[in-house]
Amino acid sequence: MSKSNWNNNNIPDLKGKVVIVTGASSGLGKEATKILAQKNATVIMAVRNTKKGEAVAQEIKNTIPQTQIDVKAMDLSSLDSVKSFATAVLSSYERLDVFVKFHNVVDDIE
Repeated sequence: MSKSNWNNNNIPDLKGKVVIVTGASSGLGKEATKILAQKNATVIMAVRNTKKGEAVAQEIKNTIPQTQIDVKAMDLSSLDSVKSFATAVLSSYERLDVFVKFHNVVDDIE
């Protein structure tokens, strides 16, 4: 069996795919959002702090103008927040193709 390193070059074009990324305003979630945007996915950033999320989305849009990023509030520690997020996503999108969950420990102490 050959060993190969997985990187963003292995990710195919994701045009037409809808992806949710939790923890998308910092750390690995932010980096995943950037890469998925570069691969033409529609990315829904699930964040607790929408102001911070909007700033990250704008930063990405400044370097990838054609990207489609939607910032929506969601706090995974609150069932009501998760329900509201799901309702908002269902009203805006016909389907979901990928769900990527990150937990940013740094956000817990902010």
